[in-house]
Amino acid sequence: MAVLRPVGRIEKNQTVLIHAAAGATGQAAVKIAKHYGATVIPTASPEKHAIVQSLGADHIALCGEFGAIQAPTLDGHAVLFRVAAFRG
Repeated sequence: MAVLRPVGRIEKNQTVLIHAAAGATGQAAVKIAKHYGATVIPTASPEKHAIVQSLGADHIALCGEFGAIQAPTLDGHAVLFRVAAFRG
């Protein structure tokens, strides 16, 4: 998680999408991104929304079928992400 700052170049007022934010690694990523002043959009299943809200999430994106992620409208722009998952 320490790489979020030097590698990810997280800075104040940037927007960060954190997939599976209710898990241990995701929770750490949310906390670190918030620490550096980023706007955090975590993904989490509805039953785990309270967890990511308690960590300071600014918005919560919903994970859908086949890895599609739909985030709330930000500054008048709809945000839609597609995440590729690989299994080996």
